[in-house]
Amino acid sequence: MHFDKHLSLAIGISSAGSGIGGVILPIAFTQLLTKVSFGWATRVLAFVFLCISVAPLAAMRYPRSFVAISATQATAQRVDAADAERSRRLRSVKSMFYILIDQVALREWPYLLMNLGLLAGYMGLYIVLYYVGLFALGQTSVPAKLSSDILIILNASSTVGRIALSALADTVGPAHVPSFTALISAVLVFCLLVVADGSALVGWPVVFGLVAGGFMGLPAAGVVSVSSVKTRIGTRLGMTLGIVGCGVLVAEPIAGAILDNEGGWTGLIGWCAALLIASALSIGAARLSKTGAKLKALV
Repeated sequence: MHFDKHLSLAIGISSAGSGIGGVILPIAFTQLLTKVSFGWATRVLAFVFLCISVAPLAAMRYPRSFVAISATQATAQRVDAADAERSRRLRSVKSMFYILIDQVALREWPYLLMNLGLLAGYMGLYIVLYYVGLFALGQTSVPAKLSSDILIILNASSTVGRIALSALADTVGPAHVPSFTALISAVLVFCLLVVADGSALVGWPVVFGLVAGGFMGLPAAGVVSVSSVKTRIGTRLGMTLGIVGCGVLVAEPIAGAILDNEGGWTGLIGWCAALLIASALSIGAARLSKTGAKLKALV
């Protein structure tokens, strides 16, 4: 709404807060547990979240052009009885479905393929986030303290990747970057099959975080880039995040079942890499579905 030329960079910078939080909050929570109870440690972090949320709530504004358009529409609604009737209908169950689901999006192949790619990609990435510490503890020679810090290293590295690769996406297209980063992430996941010592496992999350940050920072920009209707981007982003959330919800139980049965770590790594490869192919297909064979198109 506020950005056009540097939309991907703006979204990447905003998502960098997730990486920063992934570094600070685990350390803070661990330190709090040594001084207060679990309940009070949770309350302290909740209060921190509350304080942090006040600043954006107080500062965020609609663009002036959007406010002017909204004011004009509001004036028209006040003098038009038909619009008043429409406002009452918006509160109905049918209108609520219209608000939550963009039916036009369900008929757009670029949007559907982008969602499929983001679903598979986030499932694969969150398997790494959940299991990389356990993998380090059980399959390598790293100390227990270092194995718990691997996720912090990964989050710190992803903060840089979210910003740097989002800036690149404004040049090459927000659909290109997630596709390539998902593919590179799959290769890095396969590399875990040969990681055995501490030095390699410390370097691995640095590289993986840089690459994965480019994927995690750009789902919104990718949805915008393949959408033909820009007026309902908020609804489409909500649909996308709902789909992705369901995928992340089931990804870890499936991964745990693979690990506990005959698949072991090899099966889990193969499953994770397969999801990331499927993500790269699906997002690439979304781009081709949107632009055809125009490789230089900025999508």
